[in-house]
Amino acid sequence: MLTRYRHAAGGRRFPEHASSGLLPWQARKLYRRERGGPVAVPVGDSDPVLGRSYREIGAEGYSWHRSRGMGAAFAPPGGAHETYRLADSAFPGAPRESGFFDSVDTSLMSILELVAADQHVAHGVRPLLKKAQAAALEARRLFVPSNPENAAPAVTAGLASGRHRRG
Repeated sequence: MLTRYRHAAGGRRFPEHASSGLLPWQARKLYRRERGGPVAVPVGDSDPVLGRSYREIGAEGYSWHRSRGMGAAFAPPGGAHETYRLADSAFPGAPRESGFFDSVDTSLMSILELVAADQHVAHGVRPLLKKAQAAALEARRLFVPSNPENAAPAVTAGLASGRHRRG
């Protein structure tokens, strides 16, 4: 698994991709499920919107893998944690982690990294991302599982900022 993770970032493993215009890409971090790992995921907790535990949702997904002999997956509700350990990271010297998204910028503004080489594009994208990010934060603030419609105006505003067309 670690070897494939590292090969994904290099262009030498699949040179035919470059000729098709596909650039190498790599996940920023790779985790391995490990008993007693420092990153705990509360898989027994319930999603407030779906009303089911994350373990139940995962088991339902596995149940669709019938060709792999997983069609009878069962996950009882209730408290449970699965633990993970960081196996590799693109962040040299990353500190001890307590969550999957530590050291990773998950804001919409991080999209600028993808277009940073083209300053003209970055300049045009920056204000759109700022509007979308503000709308996302507002939607998150307004969201209540029992009344998700409270966040609808902010979601609509965020979508509108992403539909900007050049004149």
